[in-house]
Amino acid sequence: MYNVTGGSDPAACDETDRDSLQAHEDICKIMRIRISWLMVAFIALSMSTVYAQSEPLPKKLIKFGWDTPLPDYLLANITMMEQHPFDGINIGLHVGPKVFTHSPYPDDAFAQDRADLAATTFTRFTDNFLIMWAGTAEQDWAFANDSDWAAAEANIRNFAATAVAGGMRGIALDPEPYDFSAWWYNRDRYLGLEFEQAQALVRERGIRFMSIIQESIPDARVLLLFGPAKVRSELEARGFGLRDSPWALYGAFVEGLILGANDTSRLIDGNEWSYYYTNAQQFVDSRAYINDSIHALADDPTLRARYDPVVEIGQAVYVDAVLNLRGNPDHIGYHLASDEQRLQMLEHNVYYALLNSDEYVWITSEQANWWEDDVAYGDAAIASAREKVATGAPLGFDVDVFVQAALSGDGS
Repeated sequence: MYNVTGGSDPAACDETDRDSLQAHEDICKIMRIRISWLMVAFIALSMSTVYAQSEPLPKKLIKFGWDTPLPDYLLANITMMEQHPFDGINIGLHVGPKVFTHSPYPDDAFAQDRADLAATTFTRFTDNFLIMWAGTAEQDWAFANDSDWAAAEANIRNFAATAVAGGMRGIALDPEPYDFSAWWYNRDRYLGLEFEQAQALVRERGIRFMSIIQESIPDARVLLLFGPAKVRSELEARGFGLRDSPWALYGAFVEGLILGANDTSRLIDGNEWSYYYTNAQQFVDSRAYINDSIHALADDPTLRARYDPVVEIGQAVYVDAVLNLRGNPDHIGYHLASDEQRLQMLEHNVYYALLNSDEYVWITSEQANWWEDDVAYGDAAIASAREKVATGAPLGFDVDVFVQAALSGDGS
């Protein structure tokens, strides 16, 4: 027990002391009650925050393809473009998409694009991405060449700053090697480094790549058209040996991106394999495959701890394959019996892609120019799918019967 003289014996207290003591105890009781209520309120607030963070993200459709617009086209045509049922688009630059070059682009090469982007008012297109090619490099470019990497850093920084000028959500990173692969490995190109040493170097370059983007976009979204699942599939196809693959060093680069991502940035595995899906189960199964792809990456506890918080699952829809725009017998649309079936197939794929993504689905076309051609290209089917997903409605029809008939050659 307490008194102002520092004594602890209640018998030593006089009446005044007892009154003071009672008042002190009453105050303590009130304070304990208030603290208890504050703790309850704090716990409730914390729980609501946790719940809010665990709620599904709104699903968004991003338009990609060979009709990727440049900034001056956007400025002149944004009102028309936003009539289409997308939440964002892939945007190109006049310097082109390649960032792995021997010499950097001059800074002033970005000035007009930045001015046009800053002058463009986006209303519907809230989540736009700037395209970068990472898989295709200039001939003989190498991560091990410090001069090459310095040029790349300058380019990455200018691309990211241009994305900021346009209020973009992030970067769309295409890792596919269309001609000279940035991911090839040989000892001469890597200055005598063994494969494992080259992987370690490229991992560090990946960390730096992500850090540069985050200097401009602290909460960046980096949409990898092929993500960690591509590394896994390459390992499986090649008997768990990547050394001689055109994708040899891509896994190390992805590891670097994951390690370089801060707590607010995300890497999206765009799952380009979903171009060719023909049933709902393939979309469902892809989630497990992507989530499990961490096992194809390095056995590094830090990397594995970062995978789930950083990597999101995306999906893709390839319009040309579904609507038979290329006349390719390898595509499902080629075998479907009617345009009605093709449009149902498009709605089906958009619906299940959205259901099985964390946030983003990218819809791509090559033969279709969404902005210039006088053809709807399935806008109604796309809009219907997104509305059903947003409201929790079922798809409302089954494509399996006519898909099986088409695949068996009986597409009547």
